[in-house]
Amino acid sequence: MSDGFLTAVLDDPCIASGTFTVTRRAAAGDDGHGRRVAAAAATFPIDASVQPVRDGRVLQLLAEASHGAEVRLVLTSTAAIDPVTPDQEADQIAIDGETWTVISAEHWTIDGEAWTRAYIARETLP
Repeated sequence: MSDGFLTAVLDDPCIASGTFTVTRRAAAGDDGHGRRVAAAAATFPIDASVQPVRDGRVLQLLAEASHGAEVRLVLTSTAAIDPVTPDQEADQIAIDGETWTVISAEHWTIDGEAWTRAYIARETLP
């Protein structure tokens, strides 16, 4: 994949693109009595392309328990977004007033520019 291709995708008027707000939280802790306590949230903007996932094979390859009611693909060159890790909760992206959760992400660099391809779900299933 070349930088020109990704730039063309991000600039394509037929694909939903724009600036979206990402919410990131550190991993939840506990209050000392076994109750989960969510960490404080930080938000930041990303410029991204958001597309429907049309490839059923991609959906089959998602990790168990990461499927959702609807899955979309996000391409961004402005920030790394991540699924759940030991150090943080899964990033969430606000799109058209709805919250989407990052369920998988891949990061790479082309000519010194960082890119992220992430799959997001509107409603993750347990």
